[in-house]
Amino acid sequence: MTMGPDKEAADELRMSAYYYGFTATGIPDIDRILSAVACAGKAFHHTEDWHQEAEPFRGHAGSNPIEWIQNAANDAAKAASEIAALRCRVAQMEKGLHHIGSQRLGSGLTEQARLRQLVDAALSTHASSDNAAPLKTEGGT
Repeated sequence: MTMGPDKEAADELRMSAYYYGFTATGIPDIDRILSAVACAGKAFHHTEDWHQEAEPFRGHAGSNPIEWIQNAANDAAKAASEIAALRCRVAQMEKGLHHIGSQRLGSGLTEQARLRQLVDAALSTHASSDNAAPLKTEGGT
């Protein structure tokens, strides 16, 4: 599945610090990680200070830069795991449909092709949705 850059989501995230910056990838979960690192660099000049409390930048949550980065990475990992699980279920369904794969539906598609369309649409919707679930800090939610 190839997706183009999500310019609107990238525009909302800070991608530059004082001495460095990042270019948005167009993948919201990855861009949020890059942005968290950029925001940490903007908040404090030295990484040794990233444990100090600071108001989170737009699109991030946590009480300090370390939590901003960790929460973004945790959310990206969760999304990747969900996509991997969907792909696994699709593969299992395709095996089950193999014996009926040659049957044509009214639209001229095989059932297997229609299932692939539905799964691709679901994965596309999942990848393009705002996956900003409630973020966690060490003390709880």
